[in-house]
Amino acid sequence: MKSMTSYAAREKAIIARAGAKEYPLTLRCEIKSFNNRHGEYSVALPALFSPHEGAIRSLIAEHRKRGKIYCTIAVSSGEQPVSVSVDEGILAGVRNSLARAGVADLSAALSMIPFNLLFSIIPETLDEGTVALVLALVRETLVDADRMRTVEGENTRRDILRIVGVMNDALGTIRGRAAENTERQLAVLKENLASLLAGRSYDEERMIFEAGLIASKVNINEEIKRLESHFAQISGMLAGDGPMAKELEFLAQELLRETNTIASKAQDIGIIRATLVIKNSIEEMKEQLRNVE
Repeated sequence: MKSMTSYAAREKAIIARAGAKEYPLTLRCEIKSFNNRHGEYSVALPALFSPHEGAIRSLIAEHRKRGKIYCTIAVSSGEQPVSVSVDEGILAGVRNSLARAGVADLSAALSMIPFNLLFSIIPETLDEGTVALVLALVRETLVDADRMRTVEGENTRRDILRIVGVMNDALGTIRGRAAENTERQLAVLKENLASLLAGRSYDEERMIFEAGLIASKVNINEEIKRLESHFAQISGMLAGDGPMAKELEFLAQELLRETNTIASKAQDIGIIRATLVIKNSIEEMKEQLRNVE
């Protein structure tokens, strides 16, 4: 089990090669991730590496199936192998418009124009070795982030096991009072029938048949068995590895369905209180599952 929340950052000095030239650069990669039901990736790159965004996204997708992941790569030092071009047409048009408007200080006015409106950054083509170094930096940062995810995931695993223990204890209470619950409801039924049928004739076999149907409706043994099975499934999954959040979310819904059925059948205050403990624990478990893969 791994958490979807993590953070990691790495720096690496590389020699970038573009054409026949070499450029010493220091790169910084930062990975941040948060919980999300689906896999969403946000990648921020300098223009130099923008042609390789697809490869970086694919690499992230290999490591993360769920979560909102932010990957940022920056050049912290070194001259980048890029060329900068000026849009002469836009620049001339701006100058002429400012002159016609009577603006005397053209340099101050031009400095207020957004950089990307007048200039274009054109990256040079990096060789395969340089691209491999960048991808290796991203991969190493993802591995660092995975270590944090593993630690957080283990904490969540232990907490879910604790929650299952609380639910098991509550189920023990229900199990211990189940027979008494059925007997109490049948006793009430007999009392009501005796009052209704006092001095009247009735079909005894039919009455026994109807009483049997009512007894089956208030019996909660099947729900208890299914809850026991679900608890065993959850414990078994938590003993394993790999993504399991969706399966556990499904089992949490099944736990809630069985618990609601028990609560609707029970007239024993001890059983009703135990079902409330289980339902509160299910909500706590679902909250934990929102942050694991």
